[in-house]
Amino acid sequence: MKEFFNSRRFKLLIVILFLLLGFIVGAARIGWLDNLPSQIVGVVTAPIRKLSTTITNSATSFLERFTKSEAYFLENEELKEENRLLREQLIEYENFKRENEQLRDLVGIQEQEDEQELVPARVINRDPTDMFYSFTIDQGSLNGISVGDPVRATNGLVGIVASVNYLDAKVITLLNPSIDVGAYAISSLDGGFVKGELELAEGGLTRMFSISISATIGTGDIIITSGVGGVYPKGIPIGTILEVNRETAGTSMYAIVEPVVDVTTIKEVFVITAFRGQGGIEEEVRESQEVDADGSNDASNGSDGTQGESGDTGADGDVPEQGSTP
Repeated sequence: MKEFFNSRRFKLLIVILFLLLGFIVGAARIGWLDNLPSQIVGVVTAPIRKLSTTITNSATSFLERFTKSEAYFLENEELKEENRLLREQLIEYENFKRENEQLRDLVGIQEQEDEQELVPARVINRDPTDMFYSFTIDQGSLNGISVGDPVRATNGLVGIVASVNYLDAKVITLLNPSIDVGAYAISSLDGGFVKGELELAEGGLTRMFSISISATIGTGDIIITSGVGGVYPKGIPIGTILEVNRETAGTSMYAIVEPVVDVTTIKEVFVITAFRGQGGIEEEVRESQEVDADGSNDASNGSDGTQGESGDTGADGDVPEQGSTP
């Protein structure tokens, strides 16, 4: 085949073909072909027209495939994006469903809470040097505020009163490592303790530790106060679990918690001056002693409810003043 293309015969055929094409083009320009029968013209030009049609059809088919391929690619990308959005919506739905179930449980807990004595207060100063965002409120001992009183916002726990003056008080937040709050997840009832850490405080986060290795606590769970120890009322929201990991020793787990209250910007709080269960076991013992004392008093009183001779009065029958020696 290669020898044929290099032969004189092939070259002569090419020359004749070009001469024929030139003759046809020239004849067409001067009108000679108008006098020839149309059959002769058709026979001569048929191969050229066939070749032209083949080339045109091939080019058109190629362009169509390219155009449709681009359209298919764009359609595929749109379908991928729709699928991604649907997956995200499904995840959000599941998260909302889980959160709503937890909130329903939380509402049930709050409805069962005993009354808390609250003193509203405003934040009047912040300590710029405190890495745990402590602040000062405009209520003090004259308003019934005491050291150790829990501090909350309408939606969750804030911290605890650390020091008190007559007209103001200092509050340290739950991001502070000196605060140790008993807590549990309302979905799984898995418990632990929430305690601040310097590394987490910078991002407004805290840690829940001492979680059982067999706990089913997970991301998105809402954490509330357990009331253990009697320092904080039971059922106050603390935060939401961001992640759960094993401790280095592997005997327990810990969780990173995002507080429900932004303690870095809060402006108004409530100081809880009294609540049921305050003081823990000591409170229960004190209440028991009060009940026993009431029973003793009833036994020593007369049938009309007046105090008998064995009542605790002074020699002149007056009740001793507080702090005086009978």
